[in-house]
Amino acid sequence: MAVLVMLSQALLYISFAILMGNFILRLVPEQHRPAIYVPQKVLLISVLSVPILAFFPVLEITLYIAPRLGFFEALQIVLLTYTIGTAWDATLFISLILLFVITRTQQTKLLSFVGMMLTILLMLALAWSSHAAAMDKVLGVTSDMIHLIAMSVWVGILLVVGYFATNTQNWIAFLNWFTYTAIGCVATLAISGFLLMDILVDGYINAWMVDYGQGMLLKHLLVVPILLFAGASSLIARFKLSRNTDFNPLPWMRLEGLLLGVLLIVTGAFTQQPPPGHNVTTEALSPIFKWFHPDVVVEAGSSIGFVVNIQSVLFLFGSLLSIIALVGSFFLKKLPPAVSFIIGCIVVLCIYFLLMTTSVIRPPGFMGGGMGH
Repeated sequence: MAVLVMLSQALLYISFAILMGNFILRLVPEQHRPAIYVPQKVLLISVLSVPILAFFPVLEITLYIAPRLGFFEALQIVLLTYTIGTAWDATLFISLILLFVITRTQQTKLLSFVGMMLTILLMLALAWSSHAAAMDKVLGVTSDMIHLIAMSVWVGILLVVGYFATNTQNWIAFLNWFTYTAIGCVATLAISGFLLMDILVDGYINAWMVDYGQGMLLKHLLVVPILLFAGASSLIARFKLSRNTDFNPLPWMRLEGLLLGVLLIVTGAFTQQPPPGHNVTTEALSPIFKWFHPDVVVEAGSSIGFVVNIQSVLFLFGSLLSIIALVGSFFLKKLPPAVSFIIGCIVVLCIYFLLMTTSVIRPPGFMGGGMGH
């Protein structure tokens, strides 16, 4: 059930992104973007999937308490008294209104604006039932919602343009505003992400010991190739299109969107894990972290420190070489963009292995150990 919940949340974020990207691009004048055609069935599936996917965490809690009360009574209690249940009630109601808006045959800018606002309300409902909201209702909900909005705007525009653009006309005009939009989204994600970490995590590096911290680390590492992809695709497109070549920027945008899709999957997985407590013990260790440190014993108050060894030196060189290879691949004309995508994944793995092989567990009270706060 836990795996289904993680997968459902990842798909939920993708649904939000498609809806947000579609509504925003409909509000942008046609001369400032390529022609876009998103089939109505795609939008309908995205809307209908929201309450279905958002129901999985509700079902998980219901099944947990059902043996004592019975399924239907447990479901009624969760939907009427639990925060996650009342948030789902709001999600279902808003989704039905959004479904009505999308099925209107005349898609005016007003309806697109209403659709965008309803999508933001759906994100608010999700943020209301998040781990961050449980720990700090005002700051937690606000930070989580802003984080979701920024991610959905950035990923949504990329996915919709990358997979539903019918031509590449007005591409320079599109990049002129989308570049600044993406930069704003990245800055917003960074600020809201730091606020969320401050609420949920007592020491970022020490959190790597548990599943939540592992997912958070992978999410942040994925940002490295994504930003390189974004910068390269923008610069290459501007350069080649300014020379009136037949360059097609869509494959690059699709691969950037695919990387962001992986990022959403990782986000959906780790956000369903409980945040680490103040004192992590051996029993709570992430299986992945334990694989790198099989004989480690963790006590309350243990922290993560770093050492240099032959493995870490090798992965350091591997990380640098893979980053250089990724940047170089952008400038090789005959190299398919898919190769750059594979190299980008290698970049993430090399940096991840570098961090895992240099990390060691410091006992409680170790002077200079632990880089959390």
